[in-house]
Amino acid sequence: MGVLPLEFTEGDSGAGLSLTGAEDLAFEGLDDLSVGTNRVTLRIRGRQGPDSKAVLRLRIFSRQELAYLRHGGILPYVVRRTLAP
Repeated sequence: MGVLPLEFTEGDSGAGLSLTGAEDLAFEGLDDLSVGTNRVTLRIRGRQGPDSKAVLRLRIFSRQELAYLRHGGILPYVVRRTLAP
């Protein structure tokens, strides 16, 4: 874990974004995650041309999975739990 399992919504794909790898990406809506299907906005700032955005879906199936994501993955979660007083 530690990787956000983001999906494009139906009808959208990465191909339509014409990404080159030189863009700056920002994700909005990660502070308000809950168990279930969440909507996250991906803002894309290109080096040339206008900024664009895409709405992505993030499915979280349990409170435990949400805890792993908030800690940055399973390993950081386990380490923090182990070192906690």
